[in-house]
Amino acid sequence: MDVRPATAPLVIAVDPDAVTRGLLALYLEAEGMRLAAAATTEELPPPGAEPRLVLVSAEVLQALAPAQVERLRRAAGNAPVHVLLEDDDAAPPASPPLPLAGSIAKPVRAEELFHALPPHDPAAPDAATPDAATPDAPGDGRSSQPPVEEELQGLQGLIHEMGMDRGLIDELTRSFVERGQLYLDGLEGALGRSDGEEVDRIAHTLKGMSGNLRFLALSDLSERVRLAAVHGDLETAAGILPGLQDHFHRLCAAIERRWPPQG
Repeated sequence: MDVRPATAPLVIAVDPDAVTRGLLALYLEAEGMRLAAAATTEELPPPGAEPRLVLVSAEVLQALAPAQVERLRRAAGNAPVHVLLEDDDAAPPASPPLPLAGSIAKPVRAEELFHALPPHDPAAPDAATPDAATPDAPGDGRSSQPPVEEELQGLQGLIHEMGMDRGLIDELTRSFVERGQLYLDGLEGALGRSDGEEVDRIAHTLKGMSGNLRFLALSDLSERVRLAAVHGDLETAAGILPGLQDHFHRLCAAIERRWPPQG
């Protein structure tokens, strides 16, 4: 079912996480939609008549002062407000400062985002792009992967399409490196505990983050780990992990060569 509105809505996102803002921009710009994204509530668009959707991170929502709540309320108008949760296991705030229509877990997935958008005209043209094929079996992790410098061209294309400045590039890549390492550490720990459900969850998150930044080989390796865990084959998942870790570390080194730290 196509859930995109006929009149392109304005999505207002308030989240300090540059990766989340980058993913939203990627999804919406590909669909011809508009995004007003900011790290705080200080830069919100004025009220408007177009369909709107407001996304606010739980971290920001819980820290809003009364004046900030009113500013957000004016920007939203009658638009639905969804809270952005850190992961699928996080719970929405118990006493939010304004009514919530729902929640979306990170990493933001396109289908969840589009289902949260305001009602649309079913006759609207379908501009969706097909999803990449998902492998049916976990494999052994030894498939040929492109050189990381070549894979980095995907992120370079995303940066060009979004018109990112150097500050946002640094924030985006730093967040990827830090979060990616945390996910890999979590995978290693979950495999050590033989916790297949946790392996599935973390690998799914790493797959999404990698794929949305166009690191397709890293995303594919993450999916192989995930599928092995889903099939109950943690031995295969553990066998794929070293290749996943090596690819991630080589990708991080390539990022540092392409965009050396400033300062």
